[in-house]
Amino acid sequence: MRNGKILRQRRKELGMSQEELADSVVSPSYLSRIENDKTEADEETLKLLFQKVGVDYRKQTSNTKTIKRLLQEWEKPLLQNERKKSHQIYINLSPLVTDMVEIQLQLEYHIKSIRLFILKKELSKVKDCIVFLDDFYERLTSRNRFFYHKHVGNYEFYAGNFEKAESHFAKAALDFTEVHLGKTRARGFAPSICQCII
Repeated sequence: MRNGKILRQRRKELGMSQEELADSVVSPSYLSRIENDKTEADEETLKLLFQKVGVDYRKQTSNTKTIKRLLQEWEKPLLQNERKKSHQIYINLSPLVTDMVEIQLQLEYHIKSIRLFILKKELSKVKDCIVFLDDFYERLTSRNRFFYHKHVGNYEFYAGNFEKAESHFAKAALDFTEVHLGKTRARGFAPSICQCII
């Protein structure tokens, strides 16, 4: 979620008007532009606005950087079936991923959580991730869509739903391009499209 959307969400949760939030910081029209992500305010303005809605801007920014780093670190152990390392990163990451986090980061977190729950044979936890992802499916990047279908295909395979698994693997194949293959090879691993966990 971008800064403007976070501000708007928190303002509404607190029952504040734009005029109340903008007071002594910016004009209501400028706040409207910030909330609609039509402009990016300077850091000092954002700190003041976030303070008025009870959010620590520095902590929010720091958390975003940490989440991005952990998500990137998580990928390799997940795809190489390293359960212990994958679980440790999940433990570190989970408390940081809240509704206030950018939606793309939330989506990636839930996709990778599916992979972890399959690795740990905790299939009952997968359904909540799928429900969340289905609500935002149209916002998935092609890369995340590939991993979504790949991991859900694995889940359906282990749940004994072979037709659903096959359907997801076919959809994953549609999103699998040389661009993705190049990126995964550059990071030192190249998973097969229909790789199932053993």
